Amino acid sequence: MSRRTRVTSRLSYSRITDLVVPRSRYSSMIATCSGRRTNPARARRSVHTETDPQRPAAGITHTHMPTAPSSRGQWRRSAMPRRAMPGRSRRVPGVKSVAVYVTPAHQFLLGMAMSLRRRTALLHWARRHGAAVIEDDYDSEFRFGGRPVETLHSLDGGRHVIYVGSFSKVMLPSLRLGFLTAPAPLRRALRTAKYATDWHTTVPTQAALARFIDDGLLARHIRRMRNIYATRHDVLTRTLTGRFAELTELVPSAAGLHVTAFTRGPLADAQALADHAAGARASGVAIHTLAEIAASRRARPGLVFGYGSISARDIEPGLDRLLRP
Repeated sequence: MSRRTRVTSRLSYSRITDLVVPRSRYSSMIATCSGRRTNPARARRSVHTETDPQRPAAGITHTHMPTAPSSRGQWRRSAMPRRAMPGRSRRVPGVKSVAVYVTPAHQFLLGMAMSLRRRTALLHWARRHGAAVIEDDYDSEFRFGGRPVETLHSLDGGRHVIYVGSFSKVMLPSLRLGFLTAPAPLRRALRTAKYATDWHTTVPTQAALARFIDDGLLARHIRRMRNIYATRHDVLTRTLTGRFAELTELVPSAAGLHVTAFTRGPLADAQALADHAAGARASGVAIHTLAEIAASRRARPGLVFGYGSISARDIEPGLDRLLRP
């Protein structure tokens, strides 16, 4: 490696914490102060660090359910007592809770955003009880309508919110890089936990990402992909609310890479829906029911439609194969 290449990589890496988190100006407008960021690591690894089975449990952790199976698995493997907090619950956690894990910009898997009133109530609770809120801001760069949802971290000023983000959906799944923004009292413990868990994240990849951001290529990529995903989102929602309105009740969502719809009519029965989905898979349609992903097996019958890896022209034919008798 030439000296010029080494210096360039070093300069890019030295700026990475100043480049990574402000990337959210394309989505959540997160406000940060120097020193509050940790070097990028896998976002799910960040969750693992927070829920390490070797750490003693000091209270109850609430998770905003339903949530992504990968994150839910981290909580199940941890030693911390936990309780599910329903996605549409109006309650705040109990006094004994020490942390709450939420996805307020695009709740997985129903897709709605947490209202400002509920976000404010959650932050009041965290301040009152000295608890932490872990905010997973996954795929919020892809918002197709309305104003960006202000992050809990910005509303809180970084006092009680641990903000977690990832580049896996923004760029590509094999890029296992993310970042974590933590309040000052937690930074030393988080750095120690990160070091004990996997020492460090690969430096060359971080340096390359810093250069990619610094050259404005990430912003250009997000703008391009947002237009592509917006087209797919429009085709999918328009078809579900039009041709298949008698079979589906769309859950309003204006962000992310999937939409959810409750089923009705002949597909309102859970077993009938499961059999129908199994038949669709056999014919080459990739689909999941709500019951397969939700934390509770008593989930209302419904389907989760992902459009991250399907072209817009294939969406309607796929829905025909899935929903037509």
